[in-house]
Amino acid sequence: MFKTLFFVGVMVLVFPAVVLAQSAYQEPAHEGHERHGHAQRTAEAHQHGTGYLNIVIDKDKMLIEIIAPGADIVGFEHAPHSDPDRQAVQHAKKQFRNTAVMFQFPAAAGCQANFSDVDFEIGGQKHDHDDGIGAGHGEFHAVYEVHCKKITALEAIKVGYFKLFPAAKQLVARIVGALLQTRSVLTEKAPVIRF
Repeated sequence: MFKTLFFVGVMVLVFPAVVLAQSAYQEPAHEGHERHGHAQRTAEAHQHGTGYLNIVIDKDKMLIEIIAPGADIVGFEHAPHSDPDRQAVQHAKKQFRNTAVMFQFPAAAGCQANFSDVDFEIGGQKHDHDDGIGAGHGEFHAVYEVHCKKITALEAIKVGYFKLFPAAKQLVARIVGALLQTRSVLTEKAPVIRF
């Protein structure tokens, strides 16, 4: 609950910039996906092979969110039906928690990534097991809090997502801050965000 409130609090601080960035970079839903409720995030996350990396920068803090299709991470998008499915979801969560591999920051910036939360969601609901609910596309949703001692020295972030999840093809990175709004596409061969 606190983590969600923190995220909402950060978003309130930079909401005008986020709205501008989303309107500038909003992508149409692809065929077969409706836009309702949380549909903007869900429609984007379900282009197989494509995940989303959202970064909000506020002073010396960053909030990083990764949204990734279950098919890219564990090979399926349904609720885990078997022990191997459940083990795959738990292993993927462990990989998302590996902040030392997931994010590499320049030493001069003094950044420390703290894992916050990761869930496997189907239709916007958390699913670590098969409870008979959850028709729709499954996705992983991870949130990290990052504190930097000297954020002005943050020139780049190397993202280890493709090392951890080799089936993933690309990560659409959107960065929003008080003086910065940018978008780039990361791949296994180009995994660095430059500021």
